[in-house]
Amino acid sequence: MKINHVRIKNLLGISALEFDAGKFVEIKGRNGTGKTSAIEALKCVFRGGHDATLLRNGEEKGEAVLELSNEESLKTMVTASSTDRYIHNGKRKIGSVSDIKNLIDSISINPVEFLTASKDKRVNILLESLPIRIDSEIIEKEINRKIDKNICDLHALKAIDVIRKEIYDDRTDTNGAMKQALAGKERTLATMPAEKENSNAFDEDELIKKREDLLLQKDEISLSIKTKLDNIKKKTEKEISELFLEIDAIKEKIAEKKEFINEQEKKGNQLLFEKCQEINDSLSKVNESLSLIKKDIENVQRIKIAKEFLLKADNDISVLMEASKKMTSNLEFLDEYKLSLLKKMLVKGLEVKENDLFFNGIPFDRVNTAKQVEIAIAIAIQRADDLPVIFVDGIERLDEKTYEEFKRQMLKTDCQVFVSRVFDSELQINNY
Repeated sequence: MKINHVRIKNLLGISALEFDAGKFVEIKGRNGTGKTSAIEALKCVFRGGHDATLLRNGEEKGEAVLELSNEESLKTMVTASSTDRYIHNGKRKIGSVSDIKNLIDSISINPVEFLTASKDKRVNILLESLPIRIDSEIIEKEINRKIDKNICDLHALKAIDVIRKEIYDDRTDTNGAMKQALAGKERTLATMPAEKENSNAFDEDELIKKREDLLLQKDEISLSIKTKLDNIKKKTEKEISELFLEIDAIKEKIAEKKEFINEQEKKGNQLLFEKCQEINDSLSKVNESLSLIKKDIENVQRIKIAKEFLLKADNDISVLMEASKKMTSNLEFLDEYKLSLLKKMLVKGLEVKENDLFFNGIPFDRVNTAKQVEIAIAIAIQRADDLPVIFVDGIERLDEKTYEEFKRQMLKTDCQVFVSRVFDSELQINNY
């Protein structure tokens, strides 16, 4: 089914316009001659709602009538207060507004808008042409994580990209944690002391007791010698005191006694020095042994802590590696799921990556003009219903080469096209 004839009266800038419609209808003329008004009047037949601004200034009623190839007509009557749309078979009304809407679904998809849009907007146009949603239950079961409802409400391709990025980021964090764990393990192994079977022959408690005994022995010897010296000194001083009365007679004897005292004191001090030296040497050996034992104990403790850390690190690394493998599996599943959705697209090889459009792995902007036009047309008509028709305003945004390619390819489809084009003339209609 197609549009055979068009009648427009008192809408926008058009007082009266009537023409036959071919497969490719070119409405062209200078700015202000009514070409855009004609396209908008055609579009209003399929839109819902009321727009009083469509009515030509000063007029009470306007209309747009499209006569179809099945001998029915689509009629739209516009007044200042209402818009009436219906299907007519030449004798009476046979359909309502909803019936008209069911005839066409691609009116909002303009291939020129798609070709000239920015990357982000182009992706949105594509997604709107294929409004599919993900099956959250299938994905949640496979990747073992809950998907936020806001993500489920996105277009399937965008939703998958969001989920994939979340898993990819989680895997990156997991791999980073695993690298840190491995680095910690290597540092621990590098600084961990070597284990010894018998690090020292002495027991710490025995050495401590031995040191205490030697100190006690030192004190006892010192006290003994000091006591003996004190006793000798007291006895001698007593004798001196007794002999003092006979000083003159026994001066030589006193000197001998003093000499005796000095010698005894020297011997005592020498004996004390030697004994203290022996004890100090023993203490030095004991302290040295205690220091070695302390180091061994510290090393044993460090080894114990290191082994506990290594055990935990091995366990953490194992858990992280398993999590990373699972996330990699999830990413592979999402890629496969995305491919299954992309197979539903009319254009094979077309996909969305990183919010940009790619065809066979090549960015859309680098694809040749003929293929770009072919893709734009395929997207525009893939949801066409019983009345496959597209209304295009702004065709002048295409250069002459692209426009001719667009026209050539549209004529090969089953879709009927109405375009407005700036031309240095009064309003005219060309059919192809």
